[in-house]
Amino acid sequence: MPKDTIQDDIENEDELSLSTDSAMLKDIIELNPYGIAVFDSDGRYVRSNQAYIELFKLPPPPQLTLFNAATLNKPTVKEEMVKLAEGKTVRISPFWHNSRDAGEQWPDNPVCIGGVIFPLRGEDGSIKNFIAMFENVTTRIRAEEKLLEAVKVKSNFMATISHELRTPLFGIIASIELVLKDQDLELSEKRVRNLQNALDNADSLILMINNILDTLRIKNGKVQINAEQFSITDVIDAAIVSIKALAETKQLPIEQNICSDLPMM
Repeated sequence: MPKDTIQDDIENEDELSLSTDSAMLKDIIELNPYGIAVFDSDGRYVRSNQAYIELFKLPPPPQLTLFNAATLNKPTVKEEMVKLAEGKTVRISPFWHNSRDAGEQWPDNPVCIGGVIFPLRGEDGSIKNFIAMFENVTTRIRAEEKLLEAVKVKSNFMATISHELRTPLFGIIASIELVLKDQDLELSEKRVRNLQNALDNADSLILMINNILDTLRIKNGKVQINAEQFSITDVIDAAIVSIKALAETKQLPIEQNICSDLPMM
């Protein structure tokens, strides 16, 4: 076989391979469920797929570049655009886009869009294109908003309940203290002990409610946590007090064996 014929066959195969790769790349872009837009090395719009047009309702105007788009012209996003110009991949935080902005023929239908933009480099390492991929994240964002609202409602409910419980508890504590201080009642030692147990349990319940309120404040960023030392003996004593009355009604003994020289935690 002549040398020129072999060379022609090789060149034809290369052209066929390039043609096949180009067709495959086109299919990948067009059939992709994500909205894809291609920009040149200066950030100028080149083309987009059908999913992009359906998402934004129209392709970007010819004069648009990645670095002057109104949607991306925000302080936080500008920083990301600087990174993109340096050849780094950047993620675009979800933003709201209304199809009505594309023209009055489109309905008033705001959607939340998130995306990623990355550089496409040539064999020499230089940036040849920028590829932007966008998706409709409205469902996820709405779900997150509902979750945050549910958490807020729960926090408000817990705070309300906790505050409502504190008022009658303080009344119970005050009543028990009055009984214990009344010398005319001549209470037996057992009754004094039982009243003291009730008082200690009421105090423990107040502490639990305060802890709940503190937890809610911490979650809302309204409390600064400071590490402090505490006595493990005091913690164990408080735990025993909270169950002592119940144990006595069931005639169950409670014992504690704690070293006297335990350090502060």
